[in-house]
Amino acid sequence: MKQGMLIAALAFLLSLGMKAPVLGADDPPSPPDLQMADNSSTENELLLFYEEKDLYTATKTHTSLRKAPAIATIITADEIRNMGARSLLDVLKMVPGIGISINEFGLSVIEVRGVRSSISEKILVMIDGHSLNKNITGSALYPYSEMIPMENIRQVEVVRGPGSALYGNSAFVATINIITRNAEEIDSLEAKVGGGSFDSFKGNLVGGKAIGDKLTVSGSFDHIQSNGPKLTVEADALTGSPFPSQAPGTPGLSFKQTDSFLKIGYGDLSFRGGFRTVRKDFFVGFGYALTDNNYQEIDTYWGELAYGLRLAERPSARRSP
Repeated sequence: MKQGMLIAALAFLLSLGMKAPVLGADDPPSPPDLQMADNSSTENELLLFYEEKDLYTATKTHTSLRKAPAIATIITADEIRNMGARSLLDVLKMVPGIGISINEFGLSVIEVRGVRSSISEKILVMIDGHSLNKNITGSALYPYSEMIPMENIRQVEVVRGPGSALYGNSAFVATINIITRNAEEIDSLEAKVGGGSFDSFKGNLVGGKAIGDKLTVSGSFDHIQSNGPKLTVEADALTGSPFPSQAPGTPGLSFKQTDSFLKIGYGDLSFRGGFRTVRKDFFVGFGYALTDNNYQEIDTYWGELAYGLRLAERPSARRSP
């Protein structure tokens, strides 16, 4: 009976055109398809860690990240999109050695390797190599410039450690360089609209085009606003004092920001500029007391006109007779 069943099974396999492999006594079965799938997934995972990335900020020349003489991290546009980052602060939260916190006045504070200051003036922030640090405070993120949109970003380079030898003041504990997308990379018009809780709204436009062999134009426009949550503060610093207090009341958590960026290139001549206007309610006033509908509105703008002079790769010198 058993021999008849075995013969019938072998005949069925032969009729399907299948070949039964011959295994030794100690050879475990290993399906080849599964092995190929495992190898492919392993290679994809290794690419995430060993993919060649081009770093410019560490030496002001394009250098491989693995060969650069600095402790640096590069966050690409794909990584920014996959992590769901909406601003520069969301990106910096994922960088090793950097911590983000909010102080009692509702301002964001960046800590690098345990070094922290109230307005983050020891960190240099640049867009395409142009410094955003202000002359008055020395900070690029104070008071409300940390919400830099990410839709027009090609990559963010973060170099941890002193960089004053290359960039002067403010590059004391870290240097952050935001690299924007080129017109050739965009080559279209992209539009995004989103919304959420607390009457939040965000709209973004990114466009770029290469015209002819020399002219390139690219830019972005971003607007975001939110009323913020309605929280209640039962008591503040003036509660129980002879001075009038707004408590119990709600702190101001609404904000509105408009950001624009333009980049034009013609041959070796290039122009870059940006404009940002921010209106944000005071989270809490000085003296830790609630305010009465007070807000701060700040406009910042910058522009840079540059000309790239190319030298010969192999300069030569001649001696006159």
